[in-house]
Amino acid sequence: HWQKTSEIALNKAEKIFSVKVIDREMFKQQVEDFGEFYAAWVEYDKEHYSACRERCEKLLAGRKLLRNFEAPGWDGTGKPKSSLDGIYERVFSQENSESYLVKKGEELDALGIIKRFCPLAKSIRRQFDSLPQVAAQPFLEGLQKAARESQKIAEIIGHLPKVEILYPNKADRPRGTKTPWDGWPEDLSSEILFPSVVEAEIRLRKDDERAKKAWEALQKQMKELWRKTKEPLPYCCLLVGDGDNMGNTLKELKKIEQHQKFSKELAGFAGQVHDLLKQYQGRVVYSGGDDLMAYVPLHTAMDCARAVNEAFTGAMKRACQKTNISTPPTFSMGMAIVHLHKPLHQVLELARDAEKISKNQPGKNSLTLIQSKRGGTDITITGKWHENREMVPLTDQLISFTEQYRKGKLPSRLGYQLRAITKECGEQMKWDRQHPQNVCAAEALRVVQRKQQKDGRKLSSREAANILAGHQNLRELSDRLIISHLISRTTELADRKKIAHQEGGMS
Repeated sequence: HWQKTSEIALNKAEKIFSVKVIDREMFKQQVEDFGEFYAAWVEYDKEHYSACRERCEKLLAGRKLLRNFEAPGWDGTGKPKSSLDGIYERVFSQENSESYLVKKGEELDALGIIKRFCPLAKSIRRQFDSLPQVAAQPFLEGLQKAARESQKIAEIIGHLPKVEILYPNKADRPRGTKTPWDGWPEDLSSEILFPSVVEAEIRLRKDDERAKKAWEALQKQMKELWRKTKEPLPYCCLLVGDGDNMGNTLKELKKIEQHQKFSKELAGFAGQVHDLLKQYQGRVVYSGGDDLMAYVPLHTAMDCARAVNEAFTGAMKRACQKTNISTPPTFSMGMAIVHLHKPLHQVLELARDAEKISKNQPGKNSLTLIQSKRGGTDITITGKWHENREMVPLTDQLISFTEQYRKGKLPSRLGYQLRAITKECGEQMKWDRQHPQNVCAAEALRVVQRKQQKDGRKLSSREAANILAGHQNLRELSDRLIISHLISRTTELADRKKIAHQEGGMS
């Protein structure tokens, strides 16, 4: 199957690029070199299933530690590496490519070509949505509502150029954005909603006057649309999650029937998350057992994370029924909030770092978010799915802060102003119920209390104290507020009343 897959990809790539620019011999050698399989087995004793399984796992772990390190079957001396990961030598380079599947100047190895040009099965989509397509979801949702009530907005969208004008070569076209709303052209990608994407396309076509004019005309239309609405925010989220203490749980299963039931529930969870992510406009990259990776638009990210954790918790409770396991496995997740133009390998690295932080928390069972904007330093926050009596769960708190920002009950700069206090007064706050007991807590309460809400009313002493109550670390609170504010801005884009200006023709 692997050989057949590689041949299909190779033939498609050579068909798209009229000249044969692929080093076929090195391509074949890299395909042969890919993939390692390990196995271990023991004699099966039904009466001692658990011991047999444990011994087999130890043998398999030992076999992996004795892996073979063999030299590649080709000479890569002095040859450029793949621009994707720098591991294998390139077998393909197209300096002047304008194909959507291969960027200008990009260099691919055999694995890169296979991933770009060959889907694994007919049932799998031709390509994954890009980060810009995911980031556009909040704006697209609000635009749908606004267009139904504003004739002017609907007319702009209705007069967008046809996809064949923007992408004359069919192979160059990104995947269209399908929505339940028939107002958006089905074959047109939503990534054109971002100014930076349109500008990049214009620069890409600087030597093709006809194509350049088509994109400049589109840019003019989009500027008119942005004037009547808002510009979309260029941020989205990648989440990765993994079950906690799965190995220890399996050791407690003494019978093969228990193991089979456990595996069935785990497989059920892996299948369930596909439908679950669709509810939150997310896209599953892969889901296998307790392992998950997915794109999520920022306005649904917190609700989606909470729903995934609840689904896993439910599956594990069912899996551990009628066994001697009193504490089912929990779930740890990392989420990276990133700019749409951030290289995907860096996005994945951030999400993995966030997941690692969650796994290193006492008791695990945690959620960590890393916000990485183009300007400034990264912000990291961590919390449990279920907190103690004084603290609400991290997802619930972020959702609450987001809603307060939307309603104008929290000023937009509050998070940064609280962070500034830590430079003068330190980070630790001390409280006696809602009464400050040190300088840091008192100064934080003073700053919050003098802030005006959107309606001009200042927060009462009790309302201000409620925002700070239960928090011992002011820097941690300020970071949670900063991330919540960014999320609130995307939720506003999905709101019909927020996205369209009154002068933009709202009826």
